Amino acid sequence: MGQGSEMVGPKPLRSVESALAVLEALGDGGAEHSVTDLSRSLGMSKAAVYRALVTLRTCGYVRQNPSTDRYALTLKCRRLAMAAQEQFSFAPLAQPYLERLCAEVREAINLAVYEDGQAVYIAQVQSPQPIGVLPTPGGGGPAHCVATGKVLLAYQPDEVIQHVIARGLTKYTELTHATGESLRAELEQIRSNGYAINRGEWRSQVCGVAAPIRDHEGRVVASVGACGPIQHFSPGNVQHMIECVVAAARAISEQLGWNPKSGVRAAS
Repeated sequence: MGQGSEMVGPKPLRSVESALAVLEALGDGGAEHSVTDLSRSLGMSKAAVYRALVTLRTCGYVRQNPSTDRYALTLKCRRLAMAAQEQFSFAPLAQPYLERLCAEVREAINLAVYEDGQAVYIAQVQSPQPIGVLPTPGGGGPAHCVATGKVLLAYQPDEVIQHVIARGLTKYTELTHATGESLRAELEQIRSNGYAINRGEWRSQVCGVAAPIRDHEGRVVASVGACGPIQHFSPGNVQHMIECVVAAARAISEQLGWNPKSGVRAAS
């Protein structure tokens, strides 16, 4: 597909949106909810609410009390929530390594995961320097132009990378990737090098270095990065940061059970 005919992306399915809205409402206080309650709180017709409930019940996410005809979530929803929580359970484990990395490079440190084209920070350590980048709790940045995001994007399935490209690569500075070809070329280089560098691609005066964190199966599940003002990123400093960040990523990965030699679970 030519550049002039890039896809905007598929439109959300209204029926799925309705079902998810009902699912969220069921989880928002109260043990059970009636169709009328849900219709009133969501501003949806009773028919639409009922259709969503039937679908959710069929898929096992909702149960109906035969005595009251009211609806509630099932434990299947809890399993999903626990699976999501497990993705972030390694943040406390990683914290000592983040703090040590901060002491080594004296820049802000971010632990990030990938979510829909974004690097989302799940843990941070503030730089000890008077001039630095302040952490933003729950913040992050576009995956195609921050170091932690580029590392994460590099190890996503090709269809995920293509989706990010097809949605359009917002150009934040003169150095931001503007084409899918240039982004793909750098992602390939990141996989080869084992780290990524941001030289002012999102914020012109902010640079960063990041490396991938792997789980016991060798899958990239997060990234760790150091970021700071551009004036701190001289060639000598960048090389030092790369070595420290890569070492921290390796140490955290080994704590998660990754064995770089065999690719199998490390002995505990």
